[in-house]
Amino acid sequence: MIALIAFFVAIGFGIVAPAIPVFAKSFGVTAFAASSVVSVFALMRFASAPLAGYWVNKFGERNVLTIGLLIVSLSSFFAGLA
Repeated sequence: MIALIAFFVAIGFGIVAPAIPVFAKSFGVTAFAASSVVSVFALMRFASAPLAGYWVNKFGERNVLTIGLLIVSLSSFFAGLA
């Protein structure tokens, strides 16, 4: 189950990456600035992995996964409204 979720996260990340120049142009920013946002996202995923591991050990995989999916769902919803 976790591998499937990781797969879909990776697919979502891979779908966005080729569209960065289009997004940058439509928002009037440089491709470098738009790419930096994606790079910071990846860096924060890497940096937060130890904390996520601690939470999984403390609260259990199912609980952490459920809360994480709720956070992603809500943030995606509000990003769509922006």
